[in-house]
Amino acid sequence: MKVLLLHQFFLEDNDSGGSRWNEMTKFWSEKGFEITVIAGMMHYGGSEKLTKYKRKYAVENHQGDVKVWRCHVSESYNSNFVGRLFGYFSFFFSSLYVGLFKLSGKYDVIVVTSPPLFIGMTGYILSVIKKIPYLFEIRDLWPESAIDTGVVTN
Repeated sequence: MKVLLLHQFFLEDNDSGGSRWNEMTKFWSEKGFEITVIAGMMHYGGSEKLTKYKRKYAVENHQGDVKVWRCHVSESYNSNFVGRLFGYFSFFFSSLYVGLFKLSGKYDVIVVTSPPLFIGMTGYILSVIKKIPYLFEIRDLWPESAIDTGVVTN
């Protein structure tokens, strides 16, 4: 089975943080699945890109048997609320570009994990254009948490 995973915060091999999807893709590839990930170049807690991603738009690398395409995310991601939105939208456009023009071959399913919610639009568009079913996992109800914490007031 060929799986395309869209996950903006898919960790590098030595990154800190929750690695649930890194572990799942490793497990799936050990079971014979062919896994490709479209991920961002920014760590969710970082303030700048790694040097190897400077001046690059999309980079393919491998983490074990998992092929990972790293896409542009604005470095303003962790600066403030507007910067975070700009980071989400920059990944939306760059991941859509990679999904449409860089990836080749047919996938059996597209798995999309949120946050951010905008990544669901990328998955939906790729699903429709490439005629591939997709699964959208919403694991964090961040709009509700933004209201609860006062970031959004209406």
